[in-house]
Amino acid sequence: MDWRNPETWEACVRKEPSGCWVWTRTLDRFGYGKVLVTVQGKQYMWLAHRLAFQGLVGPLPDRQQVLHRCDNPPCVNPEHLFLGTPYVNAIDRTVKGRTPRGEAHYAAKLNEVAVRVIRYFLAKGYSQKRIAEAYGIHQRLVSAINVRHTWKHVA
Repeated sequence: MDWRNPETWEACVRKEPSGCWVWTRTLDRFGYGKVLVTVQGKQYMWLAHRLAFQGLVGPLPDRQQVLHRCDNPPCVNPEHLFLGTPYVNAIDRTVKGRTPRGEAHYAAKLNEVAVRVIRYFLAKGYSQKRIAEAYGIHQRLVSAINVRHTWKHVA
């Protein structure tokens, strides 16, 4: 498949009134388009927006990521894409409110109910170590919950 051919892109995207070119093929678990690409006989899975940028704008400099102005993960419109470092990407994600919090975070070991119960037991005077052992977590996490460094959004 020649990704520099506009007809190929037309077959894989749906152009929205917003200007987004929404990838209509395979998506990853975060909603980004995926493309199976063969390079020198080996197959690789590439993100469609990165492939779109490289094919329609130009090569990616080292340590640069392709970010979305439109904040629409399946969008592959090169006019909606821009380059940024991982740091810029993290700031952009946070400013747009897309940073997963609480149990939506991939590494979450607790849910909101557990956090409320932990705070209840802390208020009753139970030790952080005892609570941590009961939940199978580290005492530092209990401490972070107690001082609201984590799970700030849970009342």
